[in-house]
Amino acid sequence: MSLHKPILTSIAFLTNVALIGVVFAAGPPQVDPAESPAGQDKSPKEQLHGVVSAARLTPALRGVPHQVRFSSDGQYLLVQVESGIYILNRRPLQIQTWIYAPDVLPARFSADSETLILATRGLAVTRWSLADNRKVDERILRTQDGCLASELSPHGDLAACLDPSLVLELYRTDTGERILGQQIFTEQERLAAGIVSTGLIPRNEGTAYAEPFGYGFFYTLEDLADREIFGARFLFSPDSHFILMLDRAHRTAVCVDVNARRKIGCPGIIKNNWNATLCFVAPNQIAVLDPDNPEKSQILEFPGGQLVTKLDLAARIATPATQSNYLIVRGRDKWNEVRLFDWHAGRTLSPQEEAQMDVTGETLAVYSRQGELKLVHVADGALEAQTAVPAPLLPSLRVANASPTLDTLALGVRGDAALFRAATGNQIMAFRRLTGAWFAGDDKLYIAESRQDGLPAPIKEVNPNRETTTDTWSPTFKSDPQFTILDTHTGGLALFVLEQSSVYVFPDGHTESPGHQSMHKLRALDIKTGRELWRRQWVHRSAALVGSGGVGQYPVRTWYDPPVPFADPQGDRVAIGWRAMMSGGQALAKRYPALKRQMDATKLTLNDAAFEVLEAASGKSVGTALVRVGFGPESFDTVFSVGDFLICVRDGARVTVYSLSTGEIQARLYGQYISASAASGLLAAADGNHFRLYTLKNGNKVDEYLFPDAPVYARFSTAGNRLLVLTAQQFVYVLDLGALSSLARDHASRSPDLRIATR
Repeated sequence: MSLHKPILTSIAFLTNVALIGVVFAAGPPQVDPAESPAGQDKSPKEQLHGVVSAARLTPALRGVPHQVRFSSDGQYLLVQVESGIYILNRRPLQIQTWIYAPDVLPARFSADSETLILATRGLAVTRWSLADNRKVDERILRTQDGCLASELSPHGDLAACLDPSLVLELYRTDTGERILGQQIFTEQERLAAGIVSTGLIPRNEGTAYAEPFGYGFFYTLEDLADREIFGARFLFSPDSHFILMLDRAHRTAVCVDVNARRKIGCPGIIKNNWNATLCFVAPNQIAVLDPDNPEKSQILEFPGGQLVTKLDLAARIATPATQSNYLIVRGRDKWNEVRLFDWHAGRTLSPQEEAQMDVTGETLAVYSRQGELKLVHVADGALEAQTAVPAPLLPSLRVANASPTLDTLALGVRGDAALFRAATGNQIMAFRRLTGAWFAGDDKLYIAESRQDGLPAPIKEVNPNRETTTDTWSPTFKSDPQFTILDTHTGGLALFVLEQSSVYVFPDGHTESPGHQSMHKLRALDIKTGRELWRRQWVHRSAALVGSGGVGQYPVRTWYDPPVPFADPQGDRVAIGWRAMMSGGQALAKRYPALKRQMDATKLTLNDAAFEVLEAASGKSVGTALVRVGFGPESFDTVFSVGDFLICVRDGARVTVYSLSTGEIQARLYGQYISASAASGLLAAADGNHFRLYTLKNGNKVDEYLFPDAPVYARFSTAGNRLLVLTAQQFVYVLDLGALSSLARDHASRSPDLRIATR
């Protein structure tokens, strides 16, 4: 069952642009009381102390632009980026509103150009009045299970959802009425397509924290909902008369006549050309574009499939512009180049590097990844208007690390990354597809990147002072995908390589590993040289659990017992979790008597996890803990260790601190973007604009800060005497903690013992 995230409203200011946030997640923006509708709250905007430096990242990280779109009447323009949406007036060209809406579907203007419609993947929908510049409606169209795939129609009046039972649902976004609910696959068709309810799913979400990596099992299609990993996508015709669901991974295509409320046959060329790029160019015409051979591209009648015209165009991505005779396309040879294609005239116009485009009338809008928006006359290229779009709120961090003294900061978001000086915020060097970073010292950084095709690029050594990079070694891994799958993850000084047995899924849905055994091998490679530091290997059989012996609450299914590793990109350890009552956890208990005594004294359930913490450099054990606050090791967003402590975070903000030496809970607290320091004995946690420091030993609060906007990342210096804080509006602060470490020790010695050993 998917949890629909709350839709909130927040108001703040960013570079003189109103931030009117339609918040689809419990994210950074908070209400600024001074700019609230009432305007009466006199609460302080900030309460900071010990500030060594405060500076804004320059230039800001923007991430990859998602779309640029004109309203039907051409009076409004939207620019959608990863963290939200700008709405601009066209005449004059200026920003009207910023809407904070991370990770939403492509937004749509209504047909009458009066409303903007936004939706999450799980179909929580908000309608925004453009004339009044305010939210006018919000509703959740689906109350459970989520969507394997979802999309808004071209004018946002309809929302499509493929639910986990493989029913295609259509809703009216203004009333919430469901107008279609059709099972689109027979059981035979589902099995023939290889759509099964058991298999492997990536554990990680791609964050900058100590998240789980590798692949875990999913047992129902609900586990894939709202994660964009099922593979299906929807195409609406411009008038929403037809909808096409295409799933290349399973080689399935489903066509539906929305007005008739029924499934219809798809053109044969679509089913016979799975590599083709598809987009509607008219209410009853669809372009079928070959990605490699332009002579094979054509426009067909839909749904009949009759040839309308040939096209001399090869494209891997194509979307129709607001002006219907234009397509916005990306080709094969120059992946970053975006082109405007007039399919009526058969000619390509205005190639741009790393941009988003749209056309209305004879005006072309071009938004660059640097934030420059231009309106250009299509015929002669004459500039009509231009503006610099302010930096958005920080997109989700995928890489973050700081040098030992916090002098230098490496940050990466999707498609954008850079190295900054903390004191000034100035960019030192820019990167593109950063996947990991580790500082070997203040003047030496090692970074991992991916290539355009997604494969690992050579590991680079970076000198921040000289602004130089040197390739050191290339991560190349050999495995037979029929028998094994690989996942890599950077964790401090090591690049971890997890090799797992592949899984065969049989027509009846049950799975088996090669030889009926599951193999997992974890290797730690020195990120500086590629030399193998150590390896661990586990071989185990699956176990069938039935409704008896205390586990009757679980359905009958075959449970696998894989290790769940958590590599800390900020630290020098790796934590490995197991289900305590199964073979991996039991084997761990045999090696550690203290852990075994804990487990023997407890009535274990399938939810309980046993964790072992290892040194990343040597693989030597640091300690173990029995963790009974989650639903198995995979239920935690983050698990990491410093000093004698294991810190576990689930549901984004529920933090539990364990002692590795005693196995007991030291603290429970609430907060996001957790950081901890063994040297100072402190833990830092954000809660909106509030930022608090706690003692690791018992969770007592020892200090609190109120920032002008919400912190989204924190990092202690190696010595523990300073703390770096990065906020959503891309300000970086360095705080002097002064005597807080001794204060933390004093609180720990004087405060009552809060340790407990039960859930």
